[in-house]
Amino acid sequence: MVLPLLGCQAVMRVRARHIDDWLASMWRARTLGSSLVLTVASL
Repeated sequence: MVLPLLGCQAVMRVRARHIDDWLASMWRARTLGSSLVLTVASL
C-alpha cells in the first residue's frame, strides 16, 4: 500500500525537477534573446 504512494511521490519529484529545468532554460533563452536584441540595437 505504501509502494504506489512512494512511486507517485518520486514521479512528482522528477516532474518538478523537469519543470524547474524547463523554467531555467526558458529564462536563459529569454535573457539571451534580450541581450541579442540589445546588441543588435546598439550596432
